[in-house]
Amino acid sequence: MSNGFTVLRRVDSKLHYNFMNIKFKYSHHYEQCLNEKAVAIPRAEILAKISAMDRFWKLRGPATEKAFNDVTGLSFVKKEIVCYLNSGRTFSDPLTLKIENEESMQNNLVHELICVLLMDNEIGFTVGWETVLERFKNETAATKTQIGIYAIHLLAATKLFPEWIKNINSYPKSPDYEKSREIVDKTGADEIVRIIFPKTATKTATKTATKTATKTAVL
Repeated sequence: MSNGFTVLRRVDSKLHYNFMNIKFKYSHHYEQCLNEKAVAIPRAEILAKISAMDRFWKLRGPATEKAFNDVTGLSFVKKEIVCYLNSGRTFSDPLTLKIENEESMQNNLVHELICVLLMDNEIGFTVGWETVLERFKNETAATKTQIGIYAIHLLAATKLFPEWIKNINSYPKSPDYEKSREIVDKTGADEIVRIIFPKTATKTATKTATKTATKTAVL
């Protein structure tokens, strides 16, 4: 996760964000620059993947953004972002996805969009984020960064794609990521998010208490 931060924008009341459009594309020049041993992907497959990811985001994008907002209180800063498809790598800046099976691409897109959401809202400069880094200061930089991302991903996926949880827990297979998952599983995703986004956690708790009280009163 890089520090390409822009402006903080938090949604604290009604949802007033504009749905962010993602333009999926393939660039031969980008492919060559990114991958020294670029794999030749048939044009038909590239077009099929672009079409599939476009359909996925148009269908599930609004609900995904709402889930992100429910968990973090944040909305996307940009109205549109380009996502480059390629043969070998996945990362968030610029948004880049490896071409593979569709479910993995969808899951990876959600993961990287969480990074985009956090970067563009400057969460790396907040007290909450620094608190998490300090609490787990003996861990590697990659592990500390992934703790918050994994917690958000887990909570959002639980709302949207519960069938993805198994895949999320096995992605990717590296010591740093595995350690971040262990920490979140032990500490609790809700607790990690509460530390990073205390205002959102307080409002969520208040809403839950209000709904419970209303149901009790009705009964």
